Amino acid sequence: MHTFTSLGVIFGFLALQSTINHDIKTAFLWLGIALVVDGVDGSMARKVNVEKNTPNIDGSVLDNIIDYFTYVIVPAFMILEFNMVPDQWLYPSIFIILLTSCYTFSNKELKTEDYYFQGFPAAWNVVVLYIFILEMNQIVSLSFILFSAICTFIPIKTLHPLRVSKNKTMNLICTFLWVISIGFLIYQDNDKFVFELIFILTSLWFTLITLIRSLRKK
Repeated sequence: MHTFTSLGVIFGFLALQSTINHDIKTAFLWLGIALVVDGVDGSMARKVNVEKNTPNIDGSVLDNIIDYFTYVIVPAFMILEFNMVPDQWLYPSIFIILLTSCYTFSNKELKTEDYYFQGFPAAWNVVVLYIFILEMNQIVSLSFILFSAICTFIPIKTLHPLRVSKNKTMNLICTFLWVISIGFLIYQDNDKFVFELIFILTSLWFTLITLIRSLRKK
């Protein structure tokens, strides 16, 4: 099971290589596969009781190592390589991403009892994805990055669509549609309207659930 989890770092490396080759679409493909691995490995590990069967390996540490690489390092490098922010902000924005993510990955209270993330969960792969799909200019991209970094320290309750039990069926359906729409928006050159609409509506659903949960006191 831990071997399956470790595949994420390989897909992350392939995304990094694609970025170096200036092939952003393939980079997103590898990051997407890494995201799928990260999304399913936890439930699979719990089903086979991996903690009991391999007590000498800390799965959470392994997961954090891989996630920091695929969620933080690779996307930060993509921002640099594809000049997503103004030149004078390239390195400052990347340093902000790296440092705020260190806080996120060391935060013992990152998740609530009902499995929401507290604050922005260092999902910089998703941030870069939105910058690319929405074709944000450099100023808007920088503003989005800074806003996300600030949200790291604000106790908003960010939806984890695979773990949160409330509205889980709807969350899973929206996640599936969101992923499908991303695939078409990245790799399909024509007839994008329907998939743009799906992408926007599912994104609004995730945002709505996050806002509703954040406004609750407990």
